[in-house]
Amino acid sequence: MKKLKEGQRYENALVEVAASLQLSRNTIVALLSVQSWKPFLQRWLRGCITLMDIKASSSVLDTTSKAADDILKRMTQTAEKSIPRSAENIGLAVGALCLVLPPSAHATKASASKFLLSWLFQHEHEYRQWPAAISLGIISSCLHVTDHKQKFQNINALLE
Repeated sequence: MKKLKEGQRYENALVEVAASLQLSRNTIVALLSVQSWKPFLQRWLRGCITLMDIKASSSVLDTTSKAADDILKRMTQTAEKSIPRSAENIGLAVGALCLVLPPSAHATKASASKFLLSWLFQHEHEYRQWPAAISLGIISSCLHVTDHKQKFQNINALLE
């Protein structure tokens, strides 16, 4: 019950902050936005990990991956049902999430990358393409060294 409340609090804050940020398709403002999302996402990740540690005695790597997957799932679901401005900001927040994740959470980074690739190719939702491209560039720089296939997909998509 507490995990649900804690996760819901962060999700509500995500919605509130995403709705309030004005990007105006300015790349510098978008990159500053990504940096401003990082402390929020670090705190959310720590909160999830702490709650999971209390409930189960699984390994730190497993707990971190589960927490990261849960946060990404909440973010993508929220972004899909959000108004355009909020969706843009959440798209950038997904990139920021990948910046704060440890290298062990490479599966979450790959999932985030796939989600953003799907946004990049949604030509009917142009507002999603811009933050997806920025976040994909960010995520590509922090994917696992051996994840050549995902990096190649990201680079090809960005070049198109």
